[in-house]
Amino acid sequence: MRLLPILTLLPLTLAHQSPLAAIDATGLTVNSIPYSTRVHWMRKANEALSLLSSPCPFAAFGTVIVNHTAVTPDGLGELVCIGINENSKTGNPTLHGEIAAIANCTSILTDPSGRYNFTVSQAQSAFSSLSLYTNAESCPMCASAIRWAGFKEYIYGTSIDTLVQRV
Repeated sequence: MRLLPILTLLPLTLAHQSPLAAIDATGLTVNSIPYSTRVHWMRKANEALSLLSSPCPFAAFGTVIVNHTAVTPDGLGELVCIGINENSKTGNPTLHGEIAAIANCTSILTDPSGRYNFTVSQAQSAFSSLSLYTNAESCPMCASAIRWAGFKEYIYGTSIDTLVQRV
């Protein structure tokens, strides 16, 4: 699994509000994935937060799980599932965005009437070809779940240190 802080990819997302706007990301790739594709999926992780009803900044974690090897008309890869922090909705303190996404993904991949219809073993193996995007660095619990799942990549938008400094 490769850990990719999106901070290395951030210039495009801040282009409208930062001196980094002068950086030209044309042709930039990370692990053979174009920068613009990375930005697209990070924005989708942020858009997932529109499903969240909590105003708490520490609860605002959105996650998308993407298959970059899937051939799609737009060339961006396939969105497999999303997850948001659901602990305020369910009362389950472990349902952070990353864990909710992993649970959703498992359900989608193993659904007998779904498009994948994987066995449990196939679903577990599938994680090694998927990328997980989340809008902020994961807590130790979620980082462990991501590692145990065996994702090909883990990409986050900002660090815990930055979050703590801004609150």
